[in-house]
Amino acid sequence: LEQFGRVDVLVNCAGGDIGVSGGKPVPNECLEIPDPDLEIMVDRNLLTVMHMTRAIAPSMIERGFGRIINISSSAGLVP
Repeated sequence: LEQFGRVDVLVNCAGGDIGVSGGKPVPNECLEIPDPDLEIMVDRNLLTVMHMTRAIAPSMIERGFGRIINISSSAGLVP
């Protein structure tokens, strides 16, 4: 906001299952993913979206205009 003055559109398109060491967590199964890898994935996939939205949404509300688009992975559709 300091650089551009306003943001009309925020696209949150974060994602991935890359762990702390850079590759896919080993093991990469839900019940066995190491905690550090799980924490970095939650940070990347959820918390960054929340932080960006919290940073930008108030100015959109104040101006009465803005769009926030959240794009998620199709992996959320697979159990």
